[in-house]
Amino acid sequence: MASLNQHRSMATDRELFRTVRQAALNHARQLYHRLVRRLPHLLAVTLVVGAVQLVPPSSAPLPPLGALLREAAARARADAG
Repeated sequence: MASLNQHRSMATDRELFRTVRQAALNHARQLYHRLVRRLPHLLAVTLVVGAVQLVPPSSAPLPPLGALLREAAARARADAG
């Protein structure tokens, strides 16, 4: 009888392991697709921030970097929503 319970326990453990593994894979897949979907926006923000840092301060005034970052964050939230 103990052997039967032991086999059931091992089967349950395997099933639990598979379930947890599948959940982790699904979550990783979800995060990957979210990153890929937002990648063009992230690259655009990176380029804008880099360009703002390259422009000499004596040129035409640009919006403050904080305003650019807030706008980028708001757009990212709107895209995610």
